[in-house]
Amino acid sequence: MMSITGFLRSQVSLLLVGLMFGSFTSAIVSLLEASSGAEQLKSFTLWSMGSLQNVLLEQIPLILLFFALGIVFCLLIVKPLNLLVLGENAASLLGINIKQTRILILIITALLTGLVTAFCGPIAFVGLAVPNITRILLKTQNHAFLIIGNVLIGGIFLILCDILIQVLENSVQLPINVLTSMIGAPFVIFVLIRKAK
Repeated sequence: MMSITGFLRSQVSLLLVGLMFGSFTSAIVSLLEASSGAEQLKSFTLWSMGSLQNVLLEQIPLILLFFALGIVFCLLIVKPLNLLVLGENAASLLGINIKQTRILILIITALLTGLVTAFCGPIAFVGLAVPNITRILLKTQNHAFLIIGNVLIGGIFLILCDILIQVLENSVQLPINVLTSMIGAPFVIFVLIRKAK
């Protein structure tokens, strides 16, 4: 995927390649599911629902270490990110290597997303809703503040969702994905409508 991004200048082309890559990996997952036993399917299903409760205490130091490294790398590319707000042409004129920056962003995003997903499973809409919430609350385009804000607001959002899930578990058992989707999806739609106006 990373090697392909070097040949794609159009954001639409990059998006389409991402969708095709997603479809391909989905097909592989379906193949693995079809060839798995009952216990393996049960474990995979529980993981795919997303949960903070699957994280073991002894795993936390390792998660924090890689997470801290990821945040440091994010902060190191704050200047290119801030200049990209002006547009790719303007950023390029100001000396930013667009291709290199795009690949760095994809690598850092993939590593951080992979880290969280490996331990907690896929948790929907956090990556879409939280950055928009942060941008609205902080009212800034400075990515140094936005990155730290995303970490804090995203963490608070997930913890609150997890607490609510545990409270509701007495009456009905819900995966955290249900709650994050119910909150995140309407909010993202609201942001898109707001931007369209």
